[in-house]
Order: sequence, then structure tokens, then C-alpha cells
Amino acid sequence: MAEAQLLRCHDEYSCTVCLDTLNDPVSLSCGHSFCLKCLNNLWDQSQVCSCPECGETFTTRPELHINTVLNKTIRNLKQNAMGPPPSQNYDGPGVMECHTCTRNKFRKHLELFCKTDETCICIICVMTGHKGHEVVKLETKRQEKQVSGLSIYQSIYVPTLTYGHELWVVTERTRSRIQAAEMSFLRRVRSSVIREGLRVEPLLLRIERSQMRWLGHLIRMPPGRLPGEVFRARPTGRRPRGRPWTRWRDYVSWLAWERLGILPEELEEVAGEREVWISSLVFFSLLSDFCSLTLDINTAHRELRLSEGSMKVTRERTEIKYPDHPDRFDYCPQGLCMEALSGARCYWEVECSGDNMLIGVAYKGLSRKGEGRECSLGFNDKSWCLQCFNSQYFVYHDSQQTAVSISYCPKLGVYLDWSAGSLSFYSVSHTMTLLHRFNTSFTEPLYPGIGLDYNCSVTICHLTPVQVLFVFVVL
Repeated sequence: MAEAQLLRCHDEYSCTVCLDTLNDPVSLSCGHSFCLKCLNNLWDQSQVCSCPECGETFTTRPELHINTVLNKTIRNLKQNAMGPPPSQNYDGPGVMECHTCTRNKFRKHLELFCKTDETCICIICVMTGHKGHEVVKLETKRQEKQVSGLSIYQSIYVPTLTYGHELWVVTERTRSRIQAAEMSFLRRVRSSVIREGLRVEPLLLRIERSQMRWLGHLIRMPPGRLPGEVFRARPTGRRPRGRPWTRWRDYVSWLAWERLGILPEELEEVAGEREVWISSLVFFSLLSDFCSLTLDINTAHRELRLSEGSMKVTRERTEIKYPDHPDRFDYCPQGLCMEALSGARCYWEVECSGDNMLIGVAYKGLSRKGEGRECSLGFNDKSWCLQCFNSQYFVYHDSQQTAVSISYCPKLGVYLDWSAGSLSFYSVSHTMTLLHRFNTSFTEPLYPGIGLDYNCSVTICHLTPVQVLFVFVVL
């Protein structure tokens, strides 16, 4: 019975490392137990902490503590199996049977191992029950077991470690290649940006020079042929910080910078004058073609009163006793100027008062007698006009009406480029706005004309050379 208990203790509570009964047993989380010394020695020789029996790997080395319950159980089994201490007068080994030597086996380390029966034996067992079996020293079997366990460990974990190392090497190599490719790509992009910048810079310079040439072309162009966008331009952004727009120059400077991207000092160089800007140059160019006009009293309807040296005309409800004249309008309340305009460019301005006025030009052959369309400005093929009616603009030629959707301004400018066949109407305030332009082919000299409704008046503006110089200096 005691021998069976010893065998059960050895089989159930043996260390798979040393193949002996557990001594100071420690238990791992996987449930397997080993000798404290055996497990520490095994882990000290390995870089990976794992269970020698099931192979479970631990990321960090567990702290080993003696399993007191298991240790006590093993100790009790040993004591029960061994019984009381042996008597000093026991028989010699020569007369003991094999099963009686178990007491001596556990009083000292077993020295032999029977490979045939896979059990530990003593020297007496070799001569009796294990005769002819393959027997080796217990230390030799322990070393073989350790070598076998190490071989199993190496066969399982070394390839895993090797694969992990190879995977790490491949990962690092891939990361290095990605970084190198990224740096190469960034270098190519940077080089491409630099190359494109070197290509774009001359293009920008060419564009800037083209703008400057275009500006110079505008300055030299006759005002009557300037694009309408130049006169309709308005600054759309916030004006630059600094002084307010107290002068026309400030407005023009900001407009030129916003629309053309040209700084004021650059604009000065193009204009050739220190105080001249793009819009002021346009306006001055118009003024350079300014012509003085005088209403011809022999053409004025009898309800039209001329004043201020025939520069102002007003319609009254009482007729004035003008003498009969073949050039006088007898029904249409109109009048023409004395000056015949042809060849040269001409610009003039008028100031309107009232709610229905006609400003235009006509051939000398415009009919004067009767109330038909052949006599009215704009209602035949011999005249062109702009009508200011109830703060709205309309243009007429040969009875064709065109509405102009621009805010009303009482002061108007008229520019005639007879040779180019261009007749332009502008509203004049702090800016010049193109209202409409007729493009045709003139065949005869043109006479500026004015038509009025009751309680309306038109004054032809007269700019003296001193005033022109003043405008030039102020702008």
C-alpha cells in the first residue's frame, strides 16, 4: 500500500524538467507545476519565458511563488508512504525483496532508471525484477530528458523567434524603402515646383509688360473708341487704409491697382506725368478734344429761350418773337448748334434740368417744318440722340429705341469721332460711365442738337483753358 502511494506521488507530482518528485513546487497560470529551481534555471538560459510542458508563452517573466498547498500534499504523501523511521537492526540488502527496497529509495536519491519499464529503480531492482532491461544512470536519463525537452523547445520556439526576427527585418526594410520613396517624391515635387516657378516667372513678367503696353495703348487711344468696361469699372474691394477718397486721384489709383494689378508708381511711369492716373488720363483725353458750342438762334423753336450767351436753352409756354427763318423748327421744340462737326474728334458736356430732354446730333438736312418724324431728333436716319426722361435714359436712331439701365446723372458728356463713325454718350459725376455708343458711318457734317419739354433747360458746359489746366493739376 505504501509503495502504491509512493508511485502515485511520483507519477502525479513529478517535475517534467528534472523527472523527479516536485521540490518546492511552483504553479503557472496554465495549471502546470515545476520545481522552483528547475524552472528558474530553465528560464535563465532562455530569452522566452514559457511553460515547458504546454508551451504557453508569457510576455513578462512571472513571479514564482511556492505552492504551499501542493507542497504540503506532497510532503504528507511521502511521510505516509515511508512510515516510521527504520530500525537499526533491519536485515541486510541481500535478503530483501524488490518491493522492500522502496523505503531505502526515498531515503536517498535513486541512482538508476529502467528505460524498458520507464521507472526509477535501485541497484537491487536491477538484479531482481529488472534483470535484462535497459538500465541507465538516473543522471543520464535526467540529462537525456532535459536535452529532449530543450530540443522540443527549440523545435517549437526557435523557428517562431526566427520568423519574428525575419518579420521585423522585413518590416524595417519596408519602412526604410517607404521613407526613401517619400523623400524621393518630395524632392521631385520640390524640383518640379522650382522648375515651374522658373517657367512662370518670365510669363508673369510678360503679362505685366503686356498690361503696361495695354495701358499705354489705352492712354493713346481716342476716348470715343475706348472699351466701355474702362468707364463702367468700379472698385469692388475695400479701399486701402489711409486717407479717404477726397480726390479723384485716390479713386483712380485704387481702381487701376485692383483691375490691372498696377501700383500707382508704376502707373505714373506709364502715364509720363506724376499726377496722372488711368481714369484721369481718359478724362483728360476727352477734355483735350473739348469743343465750345453755341446754340444757333436761327434754328431754335419759338418756345425755346436762349441765355448765357446762347449756352443755355429753356422751354417756356409763351412764344418768343423770333423772325422767320428756313432753318427754324416750327413745330418740334428743338434747336441746333452753329458748329458743324466733321473730321476732328469732338467732346462736349451739358447740364440738364427737368424730366424730358433730348441731346443728340443731326445732319443739316434734318427737316425743320412740320410735326413728322423727319423733324424729330432720333426718329429718322438723319439724327441720333439720347433722351433723359423721368430720370431714365433712352437712345434713339431712325425711330429705334434702346433703354439704358444706368443710374441717372444730370450731367452728360458727348464724344464724337466722326472719322471712326463713333458717337458716345457718358454720364459725368465723380466717375465717367459710358451710357451708349453708336457705331456707324457718317457721310455729312453733324450739328449738335437739343430738344426740350416744358419747364426743362439744358446748359452747354464751357471749359476755359484755365479750368482745363486746373483739372489736370488737381487730378
